[in-house]
Amino acid sequence: MYGTCPSGCRYCYANRSMRNVARNVARHDPVLPLLCGEIGPGDSISERKTPPCRRCRQGNIFS
Repeated sequence: MYGTCPSGCRYCYANRSMRNVARNVARHDPVLPLLCGEIGPGDSISERKTPPCRRCRQGNIFS
């Protein structure tokens, strides 16, 4: 998620404001399955299977 990495790299494309990063990091709850924020009453969490990319014909580096 953009605006959540606290490393503060000077040329990072993902963080535009360290103030936003600090706010998002403060909202992190390690008990919840979210990067930041909380689960609201109308929210639902579901696991989704993602099929392998058909266009990607990359081989296994260990075979």
